[in-house]
Amino acid sequence: MKKSIRRNLLYNIFYQLLTLIAPLVTTPYLARVMGAEAMGLYSYEYAYAYFFGMFILLGINNYGNREIAKISSNPAEIPKVFEEIYIMQICSGIIVLGGYVCYCVFFASDENLKWFFLIYILAQIVDINWFWNGLEKFDFIVIRNTVVKICSIAGVYVFVKSEKQLNIYTIIMLLSILLGNLLAFIPAGKYFKSWRKEYLRDIKKHIRPNLMLFIPVIAISIYKYMDKIMLGILCEKKEVGYYEYSEKIIQIPNAVVNSLGIVMLPRMSSIAAEEKESQEKKVISYSFMFIMSVIPAICFGLMGIAKEFVPLFYGDGYGACVDIFYVLLSSCCFVAFANVLRTQYIIPHNLDAIYVKSVLFGAGINLILNLILISQWKAFGAAIATWFAEGVVCVYQAWKLRHMLNIKEYIQNATPFLLAGIVMSLILINIDGNIMPLALLSIKVILGLFIYLGLSFLVLMVFPNVRKKFRELCLIGMDRTRKKRKRM
Repeated sequence: MKKSIRRNLLYNIFYQLLTLIAPLVTTPYLARVMGAEAMGLYSYEYAYAYFFGMFILLGINNYGNREIAKISSNPAEIPKVFEEIYIMQICSGIIVLGGYVCYCVFFASDENLKWFFLIYILAQIVDINWFWNGLEKFDFIVIRNTVVKICSIAGVYVFVKSEKQLNIYTIIMLLSILLGNLLAFIPAGKYFKSWRKEYLRDIKKHIRPNLMLFIPVIAISIYKYMDKIMLGILCEKKEVGYYEYSEKIIQIPNAVVNSLGIVMLPRMSSIAAEEKESQEKKVISYSFMFIMSVIPAICFGLMGIAKEFVPLFYGDGYGACVDIFYVLLSSCCFVAFANVLRTQYIIPHNLDAIYVKSVLFGAGINLILNLILISQWKAFGAAIATWFAEGVVCVYQAWKLRHMLNIKEYIQNATPFLLAGIVMSLILINIDGNIMPLALLSIKVILGLFIYLGLSFLVLMVFPNVRKKFRELCLIGMDRTRKKRKRM
């Protein structure tokens, strides 16, 4: 029996908050004991390893999730489909492992750090999170990852004391990834039923659609990781460090976005397979109302406190991160809108061509702008390129779906909250005072909360359609709470 969407969402928000807390706990420490240059080197080598690793999973994270979700109500089919997809993953993993070794021997510039990332490659070979996501086993995923994440945080504080211990930091981070994936892999043994030779023939049917979903993985990687590689090539490594530290902060709004997407992809794939169109469009509408009322508060709130937050959080010498904050955080609104379209309609309905073309356009824009802007503005230029890439992806997907979904309604409902967030941010940015930075930061956080809540209340009073949709969303939550209490 499937767990409720709300329960799954709470599990994922908890884990995403944990992934958020982890860098919030370790980043100030690492910024001081290791500095921007050492972290820039780690991020630079990680980006290369990531590019190899993505050729192991190809498009399986989305494809495998979707295919398992479609048959989740038919337990007899699950082992067969799981084995077919995972055998394909093992084959690609063996090829990539050999390719990475060749890279280390003949091409990599660093003589030491690169070899540690073999751990990352092995972790990708045993990564079957897509399988558990398809079955909506989010409680298992969250508990496992929570334990591993806490251990990795403890390891950083105990064993990493200076920039000379970059190798130790690298091993801790990579072993945590491998351990987490192994803990997910072990209980899946019961689904390996037979490994029959007939399955090898059936693997062929998965190759083409999986490769189709791999194209956007490549494209997204261009503007997620190519930024760091190009920064490392065209600038000094500390610029990569500034960009890396700034990116960690956008994990705050992305925690909510990713949680919703992870939970809704398997559920909407199941609904789409059952052809429940009216239910599907209602869920998408409520998802937009939820995500586009929450994300502006987080993003523009963080922008409003960036001037005080950066020196307190990172220490001296990280002033360049403030402007990068402004750009990357504002791009999260595009990310949130596109995430709902992708995970709740495009992928569940096998509209892979729309997804592929959108991210290809985004990757192309990002690559061109990186070449132009990084040489002039360094990490800030890379952030601008990412902003335009995310915007292109979002706009293209919305345009292609305009006749299938009520995109106009979604934008109209989201716009007042975006304006409320912008107003809040502008007010907070222009508040200065001759008081302790921590006190000023605290005042801004509290003031920003009241400003956004007040403006949101005004939005609900002025816009009846938004008020109606928001009321329906609240009533759904209250109704499910009552039903749960009755069962207890």
